[in-house]
Amino acid sequence: MAFCKYCGKQLREGEQCTCAEEAAAANNRIFAEGSAAPQAPVYPTQEQPVQPDMQQNSTALAAGNRKKKTGIIIAAAAVLLAVIGVLVWFLFLRGDDGSDMPDYEKPVSQLFKGINQQDSSICIDAMATDRAYRILADEEYDGDISKSREQVQRACEEVSDLMKDFFEEASDEWNAERISYSYRISGKERLEDYELREIEEECDSLYESRGLSSGYRLNVKVTVKADDRSETASGYFTVVKTDDGWRLVPKSNEDFKFSRLHEAEDMIELGMES
Repeated sequence: MAFCKYCGKQLREGEQCTCAEEAAAANNRIFAEGSAAPQAPVYPTQEQPVQPDMQQNSTALAAGNRKKKTGIIIAAAAVLLAVIGVLVWFLFLRGDDGSDMPDYEKPVSQLFKGINQQDSSICIDAMATDRAYRILADEEYDGDISKSREQVQRACEEVSDLMKDFFEEASDEWNAERISYSYRISGKERLEDYELREIEEECDSLYESRGLSSGYRLNVKVTVKADDRSETASGYFTVVKTDDGWRLVPKSNEDFKFSRLHEAEDMIELGMES
């Protein structure tokens, strides 16, 4: 059994299909009537235009990328601002000692700051209270506190001169260009209520009765450094919380004596128990 290779018609033995001739005749007739010659379909080879939905997807993708980049930039800017804020705090806003020390330690730090700067008024502020100035004013200036403060300031200037002389003599004696004092607190013990009351009685020219609300006995290591040499001694400082803030307690149970602050060793000894 045979079949036409063009239309697939089943052919009897010896029969030939005329579909090819009929198709050719029909094409010639159409061409003769003025129609364009039949052509095979032409498939486009150039890039097809992007469909509208594809354009929308591309636009949305680009917008998403822009938002992502903007978010990254904003996050980076926030981190940068945070770093700048920390740097500003580190350089300008933190304490003079460069650390976040607890309040009870500040009078000790202030004492050594005054010693190293050879300024006894800084040391005085670590110990004196408003009560001390009031008592001095009542005793000598008819209650004029401003005059008592002026007297203390004059005394501090004289003591500071003595401190400078001491540092110069110590530099010559120790053959050192620079002498400095430092400290390190190695432990602390909270004072009991009865100990606070004893301090009030012993130093009544400094503290009001029942005026101390808290206190610590600090274990401190004091180091004096002369160029490359250094010596360290251990002792205790007592600090108490007054209405004027934390203050360093003079060791002596005598009245507070400004005149004792004339040399670095005397300043340390005034506050320290060995």
